[in-house]
Amino acid sequence: MIKNSDNNLKILITIAAIGMVLWFGGSIMRGIVAYDMFEPTTESMSRKVADPVRTYAGIYYFSSMAVYTAAGFITAFISIIVINIKLRKSIKKLGWLFMVFVLFYFTVPIESIRIWYDVNLSIAIFQDGIKDVTNIAIEEYFFERYESNLLTTIFTLSMMANLTALIYLIWRPLDRNRLKEDIDESKANT
Repeated sequence: MIKNSDNNLKILITIAAIGMVLWFGGSIMRGIVAYDMFEPTTESMSRKVADPVRTYAGIYYFSSMAVYTAAGFITAFISIIVINIKLRKSIKKLGWLFMVFVLFYFTVPIESIRIWYDVNLSIAIFQDGIKDVTNIAIEEYFFERYESNLLTTIFTLSMMANLTALIYLIWRPLDRNRLKEDIDESKANT
């Protein structure tokens, strides 16, 4: 059980929530930048590379934001592992935290794939100095992730699972003790 006096645990939950918010916000911003480079068609997304300078600038910003997104996810990941270790004996009593763990751990392999794509794209742009949007590295690590229906679907499901975990982490809707305390407190006030 989470006691009111366990400030270390509350700090860890706050750090995990901040990491998840950074990750989620960064993912939304990166999605906006990335989808600006595509035109919706009837069957799939088609590239809009009429202006290679604008396209490269978008890919550059996308790669720059990957640092914040990955850092937020890794921070949340480490915090959630520590929380899991600290509360391993009472996890069955905390339904909201159990759901956070299940949803978050479900997305770790998916986010690892995304981080792998991001690291390779960042290496190609920042270390290797690639500026041609038709380069094989940019094709493989940027365009293919958005043109592949499978990857787009998996990444979207991962975002929704992490958003749900974040909601559970912040509002704790499945916490019976908190609900009971709220009911008792409202009865005492009337």
